[in-house]
This record gives sequence, C-alpha cells and structure tokens, in this order.
Amino acid sequence: DGSSEGTCLACAIPQCALAPPTRQAQVRAHASEHGLDRESRTMAAVAEAPPAAEPVGPRALEDLKKGVTVCGDSGTSPMQLPPWLDLARCERVHLFFAEHAASLLFSWHCSLCIGFSLPSLLSALVFTGASGDPETSLKRYLRTAAHLVEWHLGNIWDPTHQAHSSIQSVRQLHASVRAVMTQTMPVGTWISSYDMACVQTGFMGAVTILPKKFGIHASDQDSEDYVYFWKCAGYQLGIADEFNLCSLGKDVADNIIWEIIEDVLLPDYAHPPSDYAPIAKVPRLNSWDKLRFFYLRLLPLLIGCLWPFRAAVNSVVLASVRRAGAAITREGGDGDDARCPFTGATFSSGAACPVSQLHDRASPAQEERHGLKSKLASAARFPLGLMLLLPAVLLLTFCFVVAVLCFVAVLPELTKLAPHVANRIAHALAHLLLPSWVL
Repeated sequence: DGSSEGTCLACAIPQCALAPPTRQAQVRAHASEHGLDRESRTMAAVAEAPPAAEPVGPRALEDLKKGVTVCGDSGTSPMQLPPWLDLARCERVHLFFAEHAASLLFSWHCSLCIGFSLPSLLSALVFTGASGDPETSLKRYLRTAAHLVEWHLGNIWDPTHQAHSSIQSVRQLHASVRAVMTQTMPVGTWISSYDMACVQTGFMGAVTILPKKFGIHASDQDSEDYVYFWKCAGYQLGIADEFNLCSLGKDVADNIIWEIIEDVLLPDYAHPPSDYAPIAKVPRLNSWDKLRFFYLRLLPLLIGCLWPFRAAVNSVVLASVRRAGAAITREGGDGDDARCPFTGATFSSGAACPVSQLHDRASPAQEERHGLKSKLASAARFPLGLMLLLPAVLLLTFCFVVAVLCFVAVLPELTKLAPHVANRIAHALAHLLLPSWVL
C-alpha cells in the first residue's frame, strides 16, 4: 500500500517488491502469481493507486470568514501554472461568453448595485474616490466591464495576451489600494481574502444559481466550466485556493453563495452602512424610469427566448463595452501599447515575454472560427440604444397580431349579432393592413 513498512495489502508479504504503488498490469500479474481470488485482486487494485490529495478550498461560509484577517493577495506568481490547471477547460469560457455576453453584463450590473451595501467593499470604493459622482462612476464601471470582457475572451495565463496584462493590472491596483489603506487606516485587514471571495460571488454567483433569471439556458457542464474559469481568474488575482470560492466546483460554490446571500448580503442590504446613500443614491424615479425598470425586467426573458435577438444584443453589447473602454483608456493617457507587468516590455514592439513559450497562444484561425472578431466588427455599425429598443417593437407587433387574430376568431359571431358593424370593421381593417393594389 506504499506504506513505510512496505507490506503488500494484497498478499500481506512484508517487503514485497510490488508494495509501493505500481501500474494496474503489474498488480494483476502480482495477484495472479500469488493465486489471489477476485476479492483480493480488487483490494490489490485499490492499493495500487496512491491516495488522492485532498482538494483545497472552502466548503462553507465559515471557512471563508477565516480569511477576514488574511491578506487578499497570497503572493503566488502569475507566471507559475497551478498543478490543477486545465487550460482547455478554462478557455471554454470564450464561447460561453460570446453566447451570453448581455446576460452576464446585466448580472454584473445587478450585483454591483446590491454590493454597495457590503461595508468592507464600500470602504474601498469611498477611499479611492472613483465613484464619487455619476461621471467618474460611469467611467470606472465601463473600465471594469472592459477588463472583464478581456478576461472572458482572452487567455489570462499567457503573458503575451492582453487578458493577462489586464488581470495583473487589476491585481496590482488592488495591491496599491490595499497598501495605502493599510498605511492610512492601520486597524483591520483591507481587501482581505474574504473580501475577494465576496467579489467573486458578485461576478459569477448570480448566473450560476439563477441562470434563467438572466436569460441563460446553459448545460450543467457549461455552468461547471464557468465556475472553473472563475477559479482560474481568482488564482490570477492572487486569491489562495483555500479562500477561492470556486476551488471545489459548482455544487460547493452554489451552497456558499446562498449562505452569503442569506447571512451577509440581505442583512447588510437591510441595514446599509452610512456611506451607502451617497454612492447609490439616484434621483426620484418618475413614470418613465419605472417603465424602463419593468422593461429591463422583460429584457432577460426576451434574450432567453429569442436567439436571434440574443445574438444581436450580445454582439452590440461587446462592441459598445470595448469602444467605451478603449475611449476611456485613451482619455486617461495610458497609451495603446500593452505592457508586460513583469518585464516592462511592450508587446507591440515585438519584445517577447520570457515565459510566453509556456503557453499555447490561440491562432488567428481559432479566433476566426469562434467568430468573435467578425461579430464585434459588424456590431459596431448598430447603436446599442436602437438594439435595446427592438424588443419593445417586437412586443408591440406581437400584441397587434394577437389582437387581429382574436378579432378574426370572433368575427363570425359578431357577424351574426351585428352584420353591419362587422362589415364596417372588416372594411376598415382591410384598408389599414392591405396594400391598395390588392384591394
């Protein structure tokens, strides 16, 4: 069984040559040599395999709360691949995001609004001053959305990809804010491992526990893969595996998410901190605002039911977010060159990152097969506002068609009761709906 005594579990012969774990064929040969029965051979096969390492990760909210006093950055190198990494599985998020981009962005928006009530996260927003007024808030949230799009469509493990540079710039931003907050307010641990896990909940929790509420109709495997992607993203942001919400898979993560909602989010939302009102305040809602609210409630339903509309909205949303993010970056003077956060080399200058050979960069043919670039290019011709109005036009058209069909259904009965009225209505509808040359 691989123990220090070297005793074979199958034949109980001390210092057996095959006592350490061996291949399955060797175990079967060993069992046949000793004339073991079927049950003993089964025991030998079990003994052949080395014991699997216990997976590391939180199993309940209490495990996450242990990270309240632990720094949110474990210090792991983003150039060191973790032993559990399955790069192909991580990159499945590309197609998932291309299929559900609008739904994911909508869920992030909802999580952001309710996330203002968490005191520790709100403290960081207030401290940075990046959400002090509507204009700066809009820029910050659009910049965040642009980062998230890069992560979902790029390779966060390859240092030559913009997605890797993006996620490491966010990690460095967290580190700088954490350092300044600690220096200014030395009491407590700012942006802790627990805080980072709560942020993970906002980005992936809503769409994994209630996907249909956001118009997402995905398979269980797709949802599992999306949770796995956020395990990878959490690692690249510096979250230790023991505090990574997604370390142990979707089922465990969903249970913790419900615990966070019931024990943390809803109580904080019922009694928000004092800084909540200035950050989240909005003007008094008028009738038009209420109508827009119910329209946004209807939008995920239409996205989930009408796949052509979903594809069009996904493309337009992606193009709009990327254009807005690029415009904000140019305005901020960051330049167009992507810079390696470790070597300082600019990728556009042709300088290769020293660890780029460790990764398989997606070829142009693969990107073209995914159709992401062509979708973004064609979507840029359509204004986002006009595309979001399309459901209202479709809804009005649907109501009109239903009304006409109902009238046609009751027309025979109406003809019997009031023939003159029915004839006048039918004549008016004919002139309204049919072209003059048909009449």
